[in-house]
Amino acid sequence: MPVIRIGNYNVPSSYRMNHGYEEGAKEWRASVRLALWRAIREMGVPGLEMRCSVTFVFDPEWEPCEAEAADPRIAYVFIEGFEDRKDRPVEMRETMARAIGQALVGMLEPDWSVEVMPKRYRSEHEGAVTVRHDTKP
Repeated sequence: MPVIRIGNYNVPSSYRMNHGYEEGAKEWRASVRLALWRAIREMGVPGLEMRCSVTFVFDPEWEPCEAEAADPRIAYVFIEGFEDRKDRPVEMRETMARAIGQALVGMLEPDWSVEVMPKRYRSEHEGAVTVRHDTKP
């Protein structure tokens, strides 16, 4: 399951003014999750047909004013765990990255841009370990 991490973002002032800072940030993040999910769904990515097949995470330590090294007007998106498969060619990963970037940039102030960095993942070489309650060491 891919994890999409968003960092160095700034909640637009319209959300903060309409809902207050904390509630506005919460509302904006929910809107971003929905916009990014719609962008992915519209692409018809195999294996990502259901909303629960993607996790969206916002890195709070990357919010402006706390991350001194980050460019103050570029939001960063990392796509991790998006498995390379025969039905997901490299072009699809790049197209998905562009779609996610377009969806996010539309949710930011006009002078912002977005950098999307999809990380290649091949489970046969870099497998993940799944642990359940009934799993024995």
